[in-house]
Amino acid sequence: MAPDDRPPIDFDLNFGTHDGDDEPDPSRVLDLDAELVAPPSPAPAPFGVLEVDIGGQRHEVALDKPRLLIGRIDPATGQAPDVNLSDDAAVSRRHAEIRLRDGALRVVDLGSTNGTKLNGRTVAAGEELPLANGDVIAVGERCRLTVRLR
Repeated sequence: MAPDDRPPIDFDLNFGTHDGDDEPDPSRVLDLDAELVAPPSPAPAPFGVLEVDIGGQRHEVALDKPRLLIGRIDPATGQAPDVNLSDDAAVSRRHAEIRLRDGALRVVDLGSTNGTKLNGRTVAAGEELPLANGDVIAVGERCRLTVRLR
């Protein structure tokens, strides 16, 4: 038999071969022309969490995005920030942001009306300050965000 006249070979899951007497099982035939599709990327692992305290009410927000907006819900658009502090009227709609830059987390005040503090130090509008485990970001009248890094 000439090489071009050979029947297709079908490898089964037990590494056996198909002798070509009948049609190969299409579920076990490799389609070399098929488009290769990469598997979906896993969700990024969080760097840690923000322990959010709004006047004694506590919850956590995962630090799992390159940018996390801190603020209140915008009543005109209904859009909520990543860290929603709408229970404190002294928090601006776009108050501050936590950013991942060069492998480190940083906080930046976005020109908020009442300011942002990091460990008691005022963060100037537009200034980026690095965050470390245990740092406390204060915004509004009664919101404290404690950084817990993994």
